[in-house]
Amino acid sequence: MIKRSARIGLLGTVLLLTAAAVAALFRGSPPAGPVIVISIDTLRADHLPVYGYDHIVTPAISAFASEGIVFANCYAQVPQTLPSHASIFTGRQPYEHGARDNIGFALRAEVPTVAEAFRARGFETGAAVSAMVMREDSGLNRGFDFYDADIRMPSTATGVRRRPRSMADLQRDGGKTVEVAKSWITGRKDGRFFFFLHLYEPHSPYSPPERYRLGRPSAYDGEIAYADELVGSFLAFLRVKNLYESATIILLSDHGEALGDHGELEHGVFLYQETLHVPLIVKLPGQARAGTRVAAPVQHIDIAPALANLYGLGDTVKGGGTDLLAIDDAAGISPRALYSESLYARYHFGWSELFSLTDATHKFISAPRPELYDLAQDPHERANLASAQPTLLAARQQIMETEHQGRFAFGAPSETAKSTLEQLEALGYVGAPAAGTAGSAEERADPKDKIAIVGEIQQGLQAEFSGALGKACEIFQQILAANPGMADVWRYLARANKKRGHLDAHIDGLLKVIELAPDDRLALDEIVEALVRANRTKEAIDFAEIAAEHDPKEGEALVARLYFDIGDFALAREHARVAQEADPQGVTTDFIEGLILHREGSFERSHTVLARAAVALEGPGTLSPPRDLHFYLADDLGRLGRDGEAEEHFRKELDEYPENVNATIRLATLYKAQGKERLAMETLEDLLHADPTPRSYLAVIQASLVFRNERRALSWSYELLERFPDEPGLREQLRELQEAAR
Repeated sequence: MIKRSARIGLLGTVLLLTAAAVAALFRGSPPAGPVIVISIDTLRADHLPVYGYDHIVTPAISAFASEGIVFANCYAQVPQTLPSHASIFTGRQPYEHGARDNIGFALRAEVPTVAEAFRARGFETGAAVSAMVMREDSGLNRGFDFYDADIRMPSTATGVRRRPRSMADLQRDGGKTVEVAKSWITGRKDGRFFFFLHLYEPHSPYSPPERYRLGRPSAYDGEIAYADELVGSFLAFLRVKNLYESATIILLSDHGEALGDHGELEHGVFLYQETLHVPLIVKLPGQARAGTRVAAPVQHIDIAPALANLYGLGDTVKGGGTDLLAIDDAAGISPRALYSESLYARYHFGWSELFSLTDATHKFISAPRPELYDLAQDPHERANLASAQPTLLAARQQIMETEHQGRFAFGAPSETAKSTLEQLEALGYVGAPAAGTAGSAEERADPKDKIAIVGEIQQGLQAEFSGALGKACEIFQQILAANPGMADVWRYLARANKKRGHLDAHIDGLLKVIELAPDDRLALDEIVEALVRANRTKEAIDFAEIAAEHDPKEGEALVARLYFDIGDFALAREHARVAQEADPQGVTTDFIEGLILHREGSFERSHTVLARAAVALEGPGTLSPPRDLHFYLADDLGRLGRDGEAEEHFRKELDEYPENVNATIRLATLYKAQGKERLAMETLEDLLHADPTPRSYLAVIQASLVFRNERRALSWSYELLERFPDEPGLREQLRELQEAAR
């Protein structure tokens, strides 16, 4: 056994090794142990004791730092989750990998990832993430054998997935994600694996466990303390499994949090230190270079080349960064200028994009009014030196122009599914508007002049998703009074009014969205649905035909359905034919023909045609069935006396469209007729999880009164009034339902 004094001597020897010497030591033969990346989302460096913060303690991270290399000045490429992680795992700038915003973008398929490189080297690859921003269609799952991004809401008693009712519903508690990670790692036969663990604490909403709410300066710090506990649990697990010693473990954050600095509440818009300066700690196998600190500025894209060199992954994933482990303060701090960008303001509001360069002494921010800060003398970036130091400013501008010409290669955001967009907005991410890249540079506002609006929008979204719909509408109306051209805010106002049951206000808001953004497909789809609900189907057809000009495949199918609804079967068949020509794999002609046969009372023939359509849509990779396909199949079967099969199709309809009121009521009625009272009431309850609007509440209250379940009707009535206290007319509608039931 080595004596304590000898161990200290050995440690001292390791500490004296230069970065290059350690690199050479490992690169002769790549380490045999696992590689693990732990990302703590939204953790700003200056809120960790390791970086000088003394208001909380983080025993696990501090102990880990003592066994690794602390990079004192690491910078994110983008202050957003998806683009930032894309840079970490590709070693490339955002304008190279293509993921330039959380919404409407994904990692380009042709850009190689670290996970793919490790898998090619024979490593098993796994990941567990804690927020739907990192969902599989983001492209970050590429190269992972196992990628757990299951942030879905739990099922109801009858198997229907609940819709989120608050922002907290759209992130997974880090404790659950750590358990997923432990389970996967436990199943590995040896230590030759690459694993990515993503914790969403301390991202907003800040809601730490009760034990971390007291004794901390803020709920944000409480979440950091909880994240530290989770990291400690995970690292302890690795020690128990005898994996820690041989592992390369990288602990980092994707970006920081503004917390009100420079007027920004959270992150995404600005490129100041509070959102770009992030923690980065690297523990090498055998704790090589333990306890050392590197002051030289580094960046996220320096991580991939370090892993590529250390594990022999090849040049394809090195990207444009510099190997972290080859950076040595003793050799002199490199004059590198590290690039960062934020297109958030441009894509979401039509304001100016921002770019920055950070080096060991200064930060330059390219904006309509350029900014230059002396980080040594002014670490909080309060004194803009742009006008006082024109020569230095011009030099930084020249570097930006020559080294990052690709930054202006703006791609248009792709369409985001309505459900995905709403969930991202529930997390505080403002949705992608039509403003996008429109307008000249001279027309685009400097975000410094507009930042207060972002906070107001986030407050409005928080109010909406917490159920305070009246407050949300008030906030959005105040924003629009001063900024009537913001299409997204009109959409938020429309949506909040829809949830309140204010159908006319919902339609009016959508009309403003379409006026400002005529190509907004989501708004076109929504206004068609809203007009149908308002029994204004002929007006709905006008907008559906506009949608069909942009997308004949889906738009023509929608037009066909609307002509069926008003009884014009000839035009319904004609538009179904056009939709089928645009999408030969679709089932529009059979669907419309089946509906027409049903309307004509030919239930047997209707069932045959609709069943053929349903079979064509079965199997992996097929499209979702059109709304009401399984509803009409169920209705056909019910009329033919085949209740068991009817139940199956009602359930299939609700699996795809859980907010379908007609399908809900019919299935509940079927259960009631079969004497299945509990299932009947649970089915009604499911509608309130899927679509918690006054319309749905009134429907289930009416059904429960018909079922003679006055107790549930009364309970839901109280819940309706409590949930929508400022909605006029609800008490009168409830009274009318009660009188009708008598």
